[in-house]
Amino acid sequence: MYYVIKILVTAGLVVAVSEASKRSSLIGGLLASLPLVSFLGMIWLYVDIQVSVSRYV
Repeated sequence: MYYVIKILVTAGLVVAVSEASKRSSLIGGLLASLPLVSFLGMIWLYVDIQVSVSRYV
């Protein structure tokens, strides 16, 4: 279930940037240039590490 949530949130972010770029190329370009997927990847990694650490503590 956790992986499904991760996939849906990440796909939702990509779709949101795509829809924003359809409406305005300036906003789409600005959003696409931000490292949003990298930040999201770091958040998922942090959450995964916290879950795995709490299993052993």
